[in-house]
Amino acid sequence: MRTETVKSAAAMAQAPSGGGGISGALARRMMGKPQQRSVLFTSTNETLSIDPTATDADVAIPAGFKEKK
Repeated sequence: MRTETVKSAAAMAQAPSGGGGISGALARRMMGKPQQRSVLFTSTNETLSIDPTATDADVAIPAGFKEKK
């Protein structure tokens, strides 16, 4: 699973430009072009086995359960 963040068009318009002069040019070169999407985290899930059986107790409604409508 991969989760990404996405900046709105307004947030992209407000992206820092890096300033002016030589230091600003160097900062823009190091930072690169502002990206609209960035990876927040990546997750891997491995299933070792799946048991295809279930008992009546596994799927029973709990004692004292009251449905709210």
